[in-house]
Amino acid sequence: DHGDHEHVEGFNEHVWYDPHTIVHVAEAIAAELSELLPEDADAIADNLETFAAGIEELEAQLAAVAEAHGGEEVLITEPVAGYLVAAAGLVDATPQGFSAAVEGGQDVPPAVLLDTLNEIESGHIKAVIANAQTGGAETTRVIEAADAGGIPIVEFTETLPEGQTYLQWMQSNIEALQGALQE
Repeated sequence: DHGDHEHVEGFNEHVWYDPHTIVHVAEAIAAELSELLPEDADAIADNLETFAAGIEELEAQLAAVAEAHGGEEVLITEPVAGYLVAAAGLVDATPQGFSAAVEGGQDVPPAVLLDTLNEIESGHIKAVIANAQTGGAETTRVIEAADAGGIPIVEFTETLPEGQTYLQWMQSNIEALQGALQE
């Protein structure tokens, strides 16, 4: 039953933000398509090779972010970009329960919100990463506190922006993250 899926604690289903996983998905799709369309197998293989090279470029960019900013702390209002943050060598310093509540459409417990706001005021947070497509009162308070404290805010989307390829989308996300960390 895939109807009402439950969120598994600690599991981040936003795997499209993990380029390393996506290249394996592309390989599986290409293998399946080659079986279904043997006459197009060469074109499919060429496209996969081009895509995989693009993924390698993304991974090199993430490695460069990790080299320059590895270990720096960020706050994530929702787990959307968690894989990208981890691949960039950054530390998710979000108090436990904040992003899960926001993602689940629940109120953030007041103590957790206070911990989150205190984390922003601590001076350790280098960027706040938010989901541009969702939010709520607690997320707004966190973004306002970060803004007031001069902490860069990076907004990511859950879905591919119209007119962009996956590679372009991830490239712009990595560049936004990198830019925020350099502020």
